[in-house]
Amino acid sequence: DGVLDLAEEPNPKGVLITDGKVSPFIKSTIENSGMNMVPSLASGNRVLMLVEGKAGAYIRDTGGFCKWDTSGPQAVLEAYGGVMAKLPEFLENKDMVSYTHLKTPLNLDFCKRSVGLTLSNARDKKMFIPGLDSIVTDVHLVKEYNCVQGLVALAPTKMETFYLNAIHSAMNNIKKESP
Repeated sequence: DGVLDLAEEPNPKGVLITDGKVSPFIKSTIENSGMNMVPSLASGNRVLMLVEGKAGAYIRDTGGFCKWDTSGPQAVLEAYGGVMAKLPEFLENKDMVSYTHLKTPLNLDFCKRSVGLTLSNARDKKMFIPGLDSIVTDVHLVKEYNCVQGLVALAPTKMETFYLNAIHSAMNNIKKESP
């Protein structure tokens, strides 16, 4: 057993934010759900913060990270009773569906017309054109190991139905206001 740096005062309403960059969707979700922002860095550190009670959730609404960034942290989080899942399925109906961590030549988590081509997920960097918003329709254009759908991670103590409903409801209210 390792020694965790448990929060002196747990912050179950804390939502971990990425490197100080917060999308309008995440910011509105936090504000409209009565939660608070908790600055954080790196996927592994964020998972430890969830396990240690320093926040109740981590939500990322962009791709740009790879399966090796999240597979180890996800195993730790789930060993402690938390969960990490793809964001679209959670938004749709609160399903907690994990990314596929199989080695394959194509990205098994690709969803046609839901992924923007970025420098970090483009299989061929020459296909990425800065300033051009391009929605990908061909799985062959994205790297097989990119997490392309965002994620939601919940602390072990936040798996209750009430908490899942609160986050889900806040996100969907924001989606309805600005589709």
